[in-house]
Amino acid sequence: MAVKLGTQNETVYPFEINNPNLYLDWTKYKDFKDIEILGMGEATHGTKEFFEIKAKTFEYLVINCNYRVFGIEASYGECNYINDYINSGVGNIDSVMRNFDFWTWRTQEVKDLILWMKNYNQFKSNSEKICFYGFDMQDIFSPIKYLLDFVKNDSVLEWNKLKNLTKPIISKTFSQAYKDCRTRSSKFADTLRNIYSSLKDWMSENKTYFIKNYSNKIFEKFNLCLDNYGQAIRFVSANNDKLFKMRDSCMAYNIIRIHNLEKANMFIWAHNGHVYLSHQNNYPSSYGLPMGGFLKKELGSKYYCIGFVFNQGNFQARENMQKKINIFKQSKARLKEFSVPIYEKNTLTNDLSTLKLESFFIDLTSSHNSIFTKPGKAYFIGAVFYNKRNSSEVLIAKKQFDGLIYINKTTRAVPLEFK
Repeated sequence: MAVKLGTQNETVYPFEINNPNLYLDWTKYKDFKDIEILGMGEATHGTKEFFEIKAKTFEYLVINCNYRVFGIEASYGECNYINDYINSGVGNIDSVMRNFDFWTWRTQEVKDLILWMKNYNQFKSNSEKICFYGFDMQDIFSPIKYLLDFVKNDSVLEWNKLKNLTKPIISKTFSQAYKDCRTRSSKFADTLRNIYSSLKDWMSENKTYFIKNYSNKIFEKFNLCLDNYGQAIRFVSANNDKLFKMRDSCMAYNIIRIHNLEKANMFIWAHNGHVYLSHQNNYPSSYGLPMGGFLKKELGSKYYCIGFVFNQGNFQARENMQKKINIFKQSKARLKEFSVPIYEKNTLTNDLSTLKLESFFIDLTSSHNSIFTKPGKAYFIGAVFYNKRNSSEVLIAKKQFDGLIYINKTTRAVPLEFK
């Protein structure tokens, strides 16, 4: 669809979220088969439309473009339980979703996607099945828990020995472990590092057994599981000014390893601030490259990232209980529904709203519109909502994304409650 956007002609691909026949028309205008890793962001962690569009896009890519790997901004260890569920039926949907440590993914939209994956896999051969991965690395507990649960059914691998070795971890929550790393000097962190070293030795000693009785792929997956634990140790022990750079570089590294291990096209689901290609100039140098920047550097045009922007609407987030909230204390803040209006200072979304379309996609790689090459503000909200004034980000869209999806008005993702 040719339109006038600003002072220039632009090609946009409108779609209707609630119309199945038009819902995915925009995907037909990009050859996603040639993209090895597609990253799709979100401008908040709690928006129904973002989640539904990403879920439907992944389903389309599985059916039409041979995508077989799904990755999400969640811990590697916790997502292994979900992968077992969609591939082998281990557990039930509520039990596996409880493994999500982040409230962001405990929603009806994510649940529906997981159920779709399980149903899809039910009638597929192993080589055709979808696999589900987490690529985040903030959690010390879940990689070790998953390893112990796996070993428990194999007498040769000495579960009791591993349980005793890892007792300092499994006896704590992530928050407790983080607090101990911060308040007990380096003593607890040293304990965690010693456990990591011992577990890596154990994996090396049992490599032949793993490969013979399971597979080389299983061996490599557990190596990644332990390395994910090692990343978490460094993360909780790091100075605050290094946290963002460390996290994004590790997530990109994990995605590349998963992609190479599975040898299939991969879809990744995360916040805009992780999938995009560069931070803005006002970010401190300690932030380094975002995750998407590392992936673009590694893969070039084989990585394609789509950002989301919205004009107004509702979403869920944690309530800001104080002027500055520590990222490790966010879980103590209350989860609420918030609303933001059309904001005159959000220049990028104000420009896009002039088209009077509810939702559309633009391929920025083929756009020459100056709107996307100059700084423009849009809502940019993480896990905690502060206020309207502090919830926008200056974007140079063409520098930061390969494609852009605009939503005029959003609604809250549907939270799930577990007994």
